This record gives sequence, C-alpha cells and structure tokens, in this order.
Amino acid sequence: MTEYVDMKCAICGYEWKITEKRYDLYPYKICENCALIGPNEPALFKVSKRKPAPSFLKDRESIIVSEKEMHSLYEEYYNQLANVSKYLKQKYGK
Repeated sequence: MTEYVDMKCAICGYEWKITEKRYDLYPYKICENCALIGPNEPALFKVSKRKPAPSFLKDRESIIVSEKEMHSLYEEYYNQLANVSKYLKQKYGK
C-alpha cells in the first residue's frame, strides 16, 4: 500500500499529498505553482492574460509569510533542486 505525506505550501498555504517515496527525493516546502511563479514576481501574483503562460499556472492571491521569508524559502528550494540534480547525476550518469 502506498503511503502519502500531507504537504502544505509554506508560501501560499496550498495543501497536497505526495507519496513517501517521492517525498524522500523531493521534500520541497513550496507547491509547484509557487515554484513556477518564482521569487522575482510580486507576492500577490496574477497570471497575465497578455503573456503566454502554462495553462496550469494559477494566480497566487495570498502569501502566508513575509516577503523576506518567501525569498529565503525560494533559496532553500533552489538548493534542494541542486542537491536532487547532483544525486540524479551520480545515480544515472550524465
């Protein structure tokens, strides 16, 4: 039986579930939507109707941390991505 981990985005508060196996590899504290929005956008982000954007990108109407904390969460997220990338390169090569 697959076990799931309850997650809550540290930036916008969105809740989701991921498998324990995936959590071991990707223990991110932010949701995929906030990851796609990125740290250089305003805290309250609206998807532009003028610019092309992925159809799954959603508005971020609120943040549950200060902007300073939000930027440190993004920094942690990018460090985790780098670690996962190193792990995958070691395990699977180029």
